[in-house]
Amino acid sequence: MTITGNFIGGKTVTSSSNETMPVYDPATGKVVREVTLSTAQEVSDAIQVARDAL
Repeated sequence: MTITGNFIGGKTVTSSSNETMPVYDPATGKVVREVTLSTAQEVSDAIQVARDAL
C-alpha cells in the first residue's frame, strides 16, 4: 500500500505521527492509498512555510 506524506515547501515530508487515513476510490470503494496525519506542529510549520512563500 502506498503511503503519501505531506507536501511542504516543495518536497514530500514524512510525518512524525504514526497515524494514517485511508483514501478510497469512489467508483469501487477500495482503498487506493494511505495518507499520513499531521501533528499540530507540522500543520503550524506548513502554514509558516506557505506564509513565507507569499
